Amino acid sequence: MKLIYKYWFSEVSKQYELHCLSYESEQLDLPSDPDYTTDFEEERILAAFLSNTDSVYAAQFARGKLFSPFVKQEFIGSEVWDAEIVGDEVQMRDAFASEDPEDEDYQPLLILPRKEVAYAMDKWLAFLQWEIDPDYSEIIDTEEAYR
Repeated sequence: MKLIYKYWFSEVSKQYELHCLSYESEQLDLPSDPDYTTDFEEERILAAFLSNTDSVYAAQFARGKLFSPFVKQEFIGSEVWDAEIVGDEVQMRDAFASEDPEDEDYQPLLILPRKEVAYAMDKWLAFLQWEIDPDYSEIIDTEEAYR
C-alpha cells in the first residue's frame, strides 16, 4: 500500500492541516475516504485512520503498542476508527459502522498486517513532528516494512 502524507490549508481554521491520503485514490482523482467500492479500500482505510490519528500523543501511543513485542491485544483506535491489535494483525472498522451484515450501514472488518500498520504509523509520527512546510509531501510504501 502506498500513502501520501501532505499538508492542506483549511479555509475554516485558516491553518495548515496534516493529511494522509490513499496513493491510488490520488492517482485516479477519487476521494481518499473509504467507500467500499474499490479494490484498494485497505489503503484508503489506513490513510483515513492515520489522518484521524492527528496528535503526536495519539500517534506515539499507537506506535508504541504496534512495535511492542509484549502487546498481543490492544485497542489503538481513534474517535472515528476502531482499530485493535490482535497478534500480528490490526483489525479495523469505522467506529460508527453496523456489525450486522443485513444492515445497510454494515461495513466489513478490515484486517491489515501489524508490521505494515506499524511502519505507516512510525512514518506518520515523524511527519506529525516536522515543522510545517506546505510545499512538502511524502509518499510511503508499507511494503518497505519487509525490507
